[in-house]
Amino acid sequence: MRLVRSRFSREQEEEVNNGAIALNNQLTERYRACPDEQFILVGYSEGAWVIHLYLKNLGTRVLDRIAGVALLGDPQYARTGVIPKLYPNHAITPYFPPAVEGRAASWCVSYNLPTVNRTVFDPICHFSGFSITNCLKAAQGALDEIWCPHLRYVETGGTRRAADFLVGVS
Repeated sequence: MRLVRSRFSREQEEEVNNGAIALNNQLTERYRACPDEQFILVGYSEGAWVIHLYLKNLGTRVLDRIAGVALLGDPQYARTGVIPKLYPNHAITPYFPPAVEGRAASWCVSYNLPTVNRTVFDPICHFSGFSITNCLKAAQGALDEIWCPHLRYVETGGTRRAADFLVGVS
């Protein structure tokens, strides 16, 4: 499994590729050890991208063993993520393989900030250069995290929605 060389940093390419390879190796061992076991995959941010790459390269027989997929803050988010927006040639399509479509979902947090009458979006899955700047500042402690939805999936209920979805499909 290799991601095509691109304008991404070599380190980032290696992280995503190595993550997909490690996930493949771990689940291959589990498939062999527990032939009737089903799997649930959950990824946040770069972990969501790893899961996309992993799913893209699977055969239908293995995809049938995936009971559910939940992704949060996904850079590959269909049409609005940072990858489809900045590097459309590297967007993974289809977004989810048809074999897992009904058992897979993705969340991209956004919310209204009434004090400033503005909606803020997770810039990783709803790309916006302005929001990226806010997230970098929030990650460094220079701005309140409320300005960066990418850092607030737990507080906004995103992780709870993902868990409820996975319970419902598995």
